[in-house]
Amino acid sequence: MGDGVNDVAAISTANVGVAMGSGVDISKEAGDVVIASNKLVDIVFLIEFSRKVRRKFLENLFWAFICNTILLPIAAGAFYGYGIFIKPEIGAIVMMLSDVSVVLNSLRLLKIKG
Repeated sequence: MGDGVNDVAAISTANVGVAMGSGVDISKEAGDVVIASNKLVDIVFLIEFSRKVRRKFLENLFWAFICNTILLPIAAGAFYGYGIFIKPEIGAIVMMLSDVSVVLNSLRLLKIKG
């Protein structure tokens, strides 16, 4: 993290380089994240927000995996002999609803204020 006066090399080689908005333009290009303000409190928000994004990603991955694990074999006809099957139209609707639920769950991140 830095303003780019003497830390551009460190910002560009870091795993996640954070440049401050009032810094030199080259640091803004070298950084992965640019914080518009000069408040160091925003770094804490950035870390907390990244943790929430990761958690939301894992939630979406888990529910999509569960949905696909249960419904894909049924849609493929693996249980057709037992009378359990899904029509292709219903399968398409379920997949669409799965995608919509992932998007809606991700949009909940917009409520987080810094």
